[in-house]
Amino acid sequence: MNSPRVGVLLSRVRVEEKLLLAELESRGVDTKVIDDRELVLAVEHKPELGVDVILERCIQHGTALYALSVFDTWGVPTVNRYEVAEICGNKLLTTMRLIRDGLPSPRTRVAFTPESALAAIEELGYPVVLKPLIGSWGRLISKVNDREAAEAIVEHKDVLGNYLHSIYYVQ
Repeated sequence: MNSPRVGVLLSRVRVEEKLLLAELESRGVDTKVIDDRELVLAVEHKPELGVDVILERCIQHGTALYALSVFDTWGVPTVNRYEVAEICGNKLLTTMRLIRDGLPSPRTRVAFTPESALAAIEELGYPVVLKPLIGSWGRLISKVNDREAAEAIVEHKDVLGNYLHSIYYVQ
């Protein structure tokens, strides 16, 4: 019986990917590196990538999410599945699962207008942290120490334009 061929979908071969690829090779697993910067998927039919399962290691969450969506729709096994990437890539969805499953979590508020965001900040009390729903590596996280800073940061988020910035995640 042949072992499955693993496609490793990635943006760049970083240290972690080198370790994963080396471990797969040491176990005799046939692998194929799939560079997400070169990937084009026809959505009308199942992608033919010559692999049995795809291990997703994209840097950009959006790239990972939508590639996984195409693969999952067509029944291509993936690690992780689209639903997992969607939840884990979104701070609100992750927080809701943690709370639902009884894990300790910081007090968190979500608001949908600048005015309600300021009310949520006041309710929690200073300092608070404003975070984008989507993002990693600490980017666009703001520690808010007082009302003046809160108003400035909320105003900046309000004019950024992307709908995700109009959802205020406050801890």
